Amino acid sequence: MEAFHSLFLRNFPLRSFMSSETESKRKRYSPCVPEPGLGNVPETVINWTTDNFSSCPIVLPSECTGGKNEQQTNDLIDTLCLDWYQTASSSGLRLSENMILQAAVRIAAEHGFENFQASQEWLNDFLSRNQISIKGFSAMNSGPNLSADGSVWHPSHPHLSPPPSGTLLHQGAEARLYSTTLYTSSTPRKCIVKERFVKTYRHPTLDSNLSAQRIRAEVRLLVHCRKLGLDVPAVLQVDVPSRRIWLGLIGPDALTLHDWFKKLAADCLDTPTTPAGDSSPNLKHYAGVRLKHLTSALGRLLSRLHANHVVHGDLTLANILVHKATEEELTGSAEPRLAIIDFGLSSAVSHSAIQRLPEEKAVDLYVFERALINAIDMNLLSAVGKDFPQFSSPEKLMTAILDAYLEHYASQATPLRYESNENGKRCGVDSEAVLQAEGRTNILKLDEVRLRGRKRLMVG
Repeated sequence: MEAFHSLFLRNFPLRSFMSSETESKRKRYSPCVPEPGLGNVPETVINWTTDNFSSCPIVLPSECTGGKNEQQTNDLIDTLCLDWYQTASSSGLRLSENMILQAAVRIAAEHGFENFQASQEWLNDFLSRNQISIKGFSAMNSGPNLSADGSVWHPSHPHLSPPPSGTLLHQGAEARLYSTTLYTSSTPRKCIVKERFVKTYRHPTLDSNLSAQRIRAEVRLLVHCRKLGLDVPAVLQVDVPSRRIWLGLIGPDALTLHDWFKKLAADCLDTPTTPAGDSSPNLKHYAGVRLKHLTSALGRLLSRLHANHVVHGDLTLANILVHKATEEELTGSAEPRLAIIDFGLSSAVSHSAIQRLPEEKAVDLYVFERALINAIDMNLLSAVGKDFPQFSSPEKLMTAILDAYLEHYASQATPLRYESNENGKRCGVDSEAVLQAEGRTNILKLDEVRLRGRKRLMVG
């Protein structure tokens, strides 16, 4: 798409954006400009990408624009920007507020209006005067489009509240995460607000219904996982109409699994080396012991999910957190404490759909495997592999995790893996043999998923 943007605007000079009426205004405000095609005046070409603009030499020198008052300047820039906007948008290009502001700055500079300020106030006036609606989210403020009074404005969802106060931590494909404070008692509580996007390509009613369903499903899964004994964020508050969930913090100082691997590699490799050029043998042994404990903890975490029929749906290294290490964990005498987050794509498959479970769980394991193999530091595994050959490659590390997964599978099952009967009671846990067979089936299905990728099997 960016290549299309660039190609389009590289082949359309700024003057081609103008209507005949705009061209006459341009001549009236700039009397020294020759007729099109006369003289050796270069055409200005805007090379537009989604991030920046570049141009060839300016058409109008600053001395040609003297004598205009501020209103005339704004009128001319407004007219030129409007023609640019209409031509670009009619060609199927999706514009943001930031793109319009950058275009206004370039147009003003190319016409010698050095004192022009492309502010948010100017943009709001420009959009209002010309009745332009910019759908979606502004690239300028990384939040929903704002009206002049600071309230959230969206043509399809005018009821949405302003963004939550606090710091934007992360923006993903489905939601934004903010760090903020929740005032629900005498003691304010630090928390995370997860706010789902408005998807402008969907019908507003469909988008609202899907968003509400997914928020409710995510909250139910979080509560269910806490009952299972999993370390997941606590649900503090839910506001479905504004698409927000207030979640407790995981921490303090928790690292994503990806960052944990990077820190372990730095501790092991970025140290004074021995005369042979290797890192200290003690550090390599220390890293190997910590990896051994990590594989056991990961196997237990994944087996507790799957043994209770919970499918996460996005098991990447960014969605598994490692708590700040205690003294026992640092010395290698205890396993790291793991937490799991982001249940937006998760599901708790009912007992009535048990025939689909191995497939869903295998896809979960495959996503985790690909994330692990792509992120692990090969230098770390090479250094550790001399004393711990089971960790000498990413594939062997994953095999160790799957061994721990199968070892802990039976012990992690609870009665919550089954639906309640009509009396509200759940049947007992299956025998160890049944649970072990279930775990082996999941791993066998993983071999099938590896052959085709993460796409799920379509049956029925």
